[in-house]
Amino acid sequence: MAPPRRPPLTHFLSIPLHTPAALPTLQTTLTTLTTLLSPHLPPAAIRPAVTLHLTLGVMSLPTPEQLQSATSFLSSLDLPAILRSMTPTPAPPPVAQAPIEEGQPPPPPLKITLRNLTCLGPPQRATVLYTAPHDASGRLPRFAEHIRSLFSAAGLLVPETRPLLLHATVVNTVYIRGRGRGRGRGERVTFDAAEALEWGRGRVFAEDVEVAGVCICRMGEARVGGVSQGYLEVARGVLGGAG
Repeated sequence: MAPPRRPPLTHFLSIPLHTPAALPTLQTTLTTLTTLLSPHLPPAAIRPAVTLHLTLGVMSLPTPEQLQSATSFLSSLDLPAILRSMTPTPAPPPVAQAPIEEGQPPPPPLKITLRNLTCLGPPQRATVLYTAPHDASGRLPRFAEHIRSLFSAAGLLVPETRPLLLHATVVNTVYIRGRGRGRGRGERVTFDAAEALEWGRGRVFAEDVEVAGVCICRMGEARVGGVSQGYLEVARGVLGGAG
C-alpha cells in the first residue's frame, strides 16, 4: 500500500528576522560569505538577507477559505500576552509604593543574536548552512514552541514529528541543480563546508534583533527584475517593536 501523499505546501508560519535595524549587518556578513564561497557555489546558493526567518511550521492552505481560517486564527492570538506569560514575574514593590494598575504592561522586548554557522548533514557534502538564534532571556524557544503547538492543535500546520529546530538558513543548494566538473546535469549540488564553518565559528550575523511578530508567508520568493524581495507576508501578528 502506497504511503499517503504529502499535501501541497503553500505557506509557512515564521518569525521574520530581516528587521530594518538588522538588515545592514546581515547584508554585510552575507556578502562576505558569498565571496568566500564563490569559487565553489553559484551566488544563488547564498540566501538574501530579506529572506531570513525562523520557520515554526509549514502549511497547506490551497483554498481562500483555508487561508482565511489561518489568518483569522493568527489575528485572534494575543501575542504580547503569550510572550508575557514566558517572562518571569519580578517581585512586587512594597504595598506603600505599589502603583495603580492600568491594564497589563507590554512584555520586555524579545531580542536575539544570530551567531555561529552550522551545517545540516556531513560538512564534506553540505547542502544547507544556518545560523542559530540565541536569546539571553530564554523565552524564544518556549514562545516558538507554544505558537507552533497552538497552530498544530488548530489543524493549521502539516503534521511534523521532528522537534522544532530554530535556525535561519543562509546557504541552501537543495533547489540548485548541478553543473560543471564532476556533476551531471540535474544532480544536487553539494560542497565541502569546512572553510565556511571555520569562518563562521563564533561569528555574529546580527545582534539584538528584536522579534516584532509572527507571520504567515507564501511559499516561494517574490522577485522583481530577478532580485529577491523576500517572502510575501499574507498575515502578521504583532508583538511590537521593530516591525
